[in-house]
Amino acid sequence: RQVDIYTEFALYHFGLQAADPKKRIELLETLFERNAGSKYAAMGSGPLFQLYQETGQKDKALQFAERTLQKDQSNDDMMLVMASHYYEGMKDKQKVLDYCGKLLSLLPTKPKPEGVSDADWRKTRDKKMGLANWMSGVVYSTDQEWAQADKTLRAALPNIRDTVDLLAEALFHLGVSNFKLGDPAGDQQRILDAMRFNQECAAIPGRYQEMAKKNIAAIQNQYRIK
Repeated sequence: RQVDIYTEFALYHFGLQAADPKKRIELLETLFERNAGSKYAAMGSGPLFQLYQETGQKDKALQFAERTLQKDQSNDDMMLVMASHYYEGMKDKQKVLDYCGKLLSLLPTKPKPEGVSDADWRKTRDKKMGLANWMSGVVYSTDQEWAQADKTLRAALPNIRDTVDLLAEALFHLGVSNFKLGDPAGDQQRILDAMRFNQECAAIPGRYQEMAKKNIAAIQNQYRIK
């Protein structure tokens, strides 16, 4: 058993140190083939996943992440990749919500990685939470779950403002969600929020600009808002 442990350590160690990425992948894959349950395999899962991504092996990265997350749900990078994968083209909305929900539960209390400053970790963590809330919010909006869309997209806004495309889409869906929540109930504040979100969206060039402008005109016409 001591020889097995040393072999696993050697595969892990040289799998991180080898100069050739292909050789690193080969060594780490061998480690998983020998003993996927070893502590060195657990330590090597993140690096192997990263190597798959860096070498353009998207399918392998996705398959590896899905297998890993079935046993260990502590890798937020894998969760974010899986959520993004299922979000593209809305392949599986429920899986988007599941992965994003796990991310949003994990990240607030996850310790910062070793060697990362507090400021850098907060920035990274907040960005990932912003993306998780944004994806969830868009899914809720497309499913006409307006209250959930409003809640998650409002939570996303502070952490996605530096990414214009995400911001525009979030603002557009917030405008729609607040109008849908406010119109049947005659909720004036919701209508004003819908107007405000659409106005902010209309100020951003891109695919949502013209739709937001049309929404502004419709709200102004219906509610006599200037």
